Formats: sequence, structure tokens, C-alpha cells
Amino acid sequence: MLNRDDKVFLGVNTRGLACYASPALIAEKGEIEVARRMGLEIRSYPVKTDLSGTVVMVDAKSHEDAVDRWLRRQK
Repeated sequence: MLNRDDKVFLGVNTRGLACYASPALIAEKGEIEVARRMGLEIRSYPVKTDLSGTVVMVDAKSHEDAVDRWLRRQK
């Protein structure tokens, strides 16, 4: 049985409830998908993909996270 110390804090949902998830669930589904299912607000941020100025929208918690997620996808 997992207790709260064994889980990762994801944030506070729109109803004001703290949301925690197990590291195994996050590894399986991804942090953004788990957070979305728990009712956390996930925004899309614009990311320039190259010097040509092409922009894509990436779901993330912050703009920096969106850039990191885009760069990881390109490897």
C-alpha cells in the first residue's frame, strides 16, 4: 500500500484538492496526461521548432517545460 510520501505531488485541481500520483503511473501515462485526468489545468504553449519560425503548440505546465518536452521528442 502506498502512502502520500510514496507519491508525487502534481498540484491542486480546480476543486481545491491536492493531487498525488504514483511514480509508476506517471512513468506509464506521462505526467501531463495524469494531471489532465485529475482535473489540473494544463495549458498549451507556443514553441518555435526551428529558425524558419514554424511554431507548434505543446501541452505543458510552463513555457520552459513545453520547450523541454519538444526537444525531448526530437531526439
